[in-house]
Amino acid sequence: MQQYVNFSKSDDTFAKTFTVLVERIESLFLEFLPSLITDDWKARKQRGVGTHYYVKDLPSNFSGWNSYIEEELERLDKEGLKYE
Repeated sequence: MQQYVNFSKSDDTFAKTFTVLVERIESLFLEFLPSLITDDWKARKQRGVGTHYYVKDLPSNFSGWNSYIEEELERLDKEGLKYE
């Protein structure tokens, strides 16, 4: 199951966006649990290209999950660090 997730202006730290994502995936799982249990679902091709990341992929000077996203990305840009 897939779903687009929109964030609000108040979701301004990495930790807050992570919390939104966890809440949404839990809700999505519960919504589709009956069809998963009864094996009454249809596979669909994933939109786009799937990705995954590890802690080791973070910049070594990442400020942490409670840092403000815009400020952190701006700081990393100024330092010339690459991120996706």
